[in-house]
Amino acid sequence: MSASGPRTNSEGAPVTDFGLLIARLMMSLVFLLSGLDKALHWSAGLAEIAAAGLPLARWALAATVVTQLGGGLSLALVLWTRLGALALAGFTVVATVLFHDFWNATGSMAAPFHDVHGTRCDRRWVPCHHGDWARGL
Repeated sequence: MSASGPRTNSEGAPVTDFGLLIARLMMSLVFLLSGLDKALHWSAGLAEIAAAGLPLARWALAATVVTQLGGGLSLALVLWTRLGALALAGFTVVATVLFHDFWNATGSMAAPFHDVHGTRCDRRWVPCHHGDWARGL
């Protein structure tokens, strides 16, 4: 509890330290499990990078594993969290652009990125076929 009162989220509900810990652990778990999987299945990771046509597959995979494990541990252990979060955010943007070319999706693969009328929602690349939750982001 701070001097100005309890912390609240955007809706005004109180935010507990326990809730923040759980959120931090869940976020870090995504990257830790992915990094561990890539480290344990190295040849599959190399094949994935090679299939994307990226050069220096071994270096790219090593950087991926280090970023995911290091960033995930930094969030989980609350050590250099801003640096870890920044590294994971940068990694996520790069991986999305290089490996998930949703802008080229057609047919049923494009459905999550289009509304029921077949147009992009508010000209944003966010799923909105489940309602209007994307509006106002």
